[in-house]
Amino acid sequence: MAIGALFVVAAVVLVVYTRRIELAAVVALPLALLLLSNFRLAATVTIWVALIWLMRIPAVFFDLVQFSYVLYACVALTAGAYMLRLGMGERSSLPLITNKWIWLLIASIVLGGVHGAGNVGTIPSWVLAGSDTDLGVPWTYYRTVVFPGVLLPLLAIFVGAALCDKQKLSAIMAPVWTLVCAIDLLIIGQVVTSGEPLSVMATQRSEHLINLGFHSNELGAFLAIAYGLGLGVWDGTEHGRSRTALGALLAMTALAVLLTFSRGAYLALAVVTVVVLMKGAPRKRVVVLCATALLLFAAPAPLLDRIGYGVNSRDVNEISAGRVDNLWLPLLPDIADHLWFGQGLQSIMWTDAQQFQEIFPASLAHNAFLDLILDFGLIGSLPIVAWYWYTWRGFRRGAHTDSDARYRALFAGSELALFAFLLSSLTNNRLNPTATNSLLWIAVGILLARTHKAPESSSDTPAEAASQRFWRPLVRTQPVPSRITAVNGV
Repeated sequence: MAIGALFVVAAVVLVVYTRRIELAAVVALPLALLLLSNFRLAATVTIWVALIWLMRIPAVFFDLVQFSYVLYACVALTAGAYMLRLGMGERSSLPLITNKWIWLLIASIVLGGVHGAGNVGTIPSWVLAGSDTDLGVPWTYYRTVVFPGVLLPLLAIFVGAALCDKQKLSAIMAPVWTLVCAIDLLIIGQVVTSGEPLSVMATQRSEHLINLGFHSNELGAFLAIAYGLGLGVWDGTEHGRSRTALGALLAMTALAVLLTFSRGAYLALAVVTVVVLMKGAPRKRVVVLCATALLLFAAPAPLLDRIGYGVNSRDVNEISAGRVDNLWLPLLPDIADHLWFGQGLQSIMWTDAQQFQEIFPASLAHNAFLDLILDFGLIGSLPIVAWYWYTWRGFRRGAHTDSDARYRALFAGSELALFAFLLSSLTNNRLNPTATNSLLWIAVGILLARTHKAPESSSDTPAEAASQRFWRPLVRTQPVPSRITAVNGV
């Protein structure tokens, strides 16, 4: 791990200070050989690289657009290392951590991407205006829109296999908490150094935090998911330094969510907080209510105005910031025309409503469920809906039945994160895998590992015995009658 980190640091230093991506080849070959020979290291490095790439940190802050090729190389090397371990002997082989639901999801994403790639040439110019990414080119569309939808399920498989290879849970979660902390600091720092009053930030929504590479609604949804994940882990962690550090991170994340001025993120933040804190004793509930009242009393006026935006008008379109009349209703005829199979990933960009300028020049419908039907249709949406049902059941079961308290807390947080994701999806986000919901896929990988059932075998090799002790299947088994009961008939 240390040797791999040194190679990575050397490559980053060379590229950042010389601005020449080809110099990374100096250290690329030995690093590639190291990753190919060590699957756990390869999977851990790929988690870091994938999350950094998905949050656009190299492109936005270092102008390293070619960083995507580093990700492609890491994914290929990790897949190669995994396949090598799949074909090894019994003592060092790894199981294939997967199931039919995740492959149905991947197939749906790929088919939706192929369906949509044939229409990208019809995207109006005003939709792409001001964007550095030309989605009208099929290769760019595949790389920017389709690839993340396949990458995150593959990353979940790598995470599950790494845990089965005895990788530490802390090594898997370290990039998650580090990334959340970095995004928190970037948002807080951007607000503090901008010099603009909060009232301007709350009203000029299209420009707020855009320098970070995402719309503030997307950043708010990402942090709301991270908050739900961390809150569940914090609630299930014993007293100690880890709980204190996580509590500090949660407080900073909550502040960053508030500074995004995203009402969907506000809703998710409030609901998951109430769900966790109201589970306690009556005294605890009173403390929560008093603290909430105090925070509302001390909150700045722009924040309260943002929470109650449009409520006084009693106009649904005004409350939704124009989404009802300028997005949702005009898209209904497009949905009816392609009801069964949709029009492909991000099809809102070439719908008839977009072509005739009946809607905002947006790349999403600001409602994930509407986007799902628009992109995949009723039939194409079934595998994605089934996947989230399977994931929710797995998180819920793991939170109650896992044999390890750390994983129970993690799955409880994952269930809250999924709930936060669905709530924020009412006004933003997408249900297919994207950067916004990337943290959920790390939790999915952990779920795949903990629910993997090793095949039964009559042999008792040390590797198999250790695997059976560590990966207990999370299913109820029927009691086996004893030999005495069978013989005596009692």
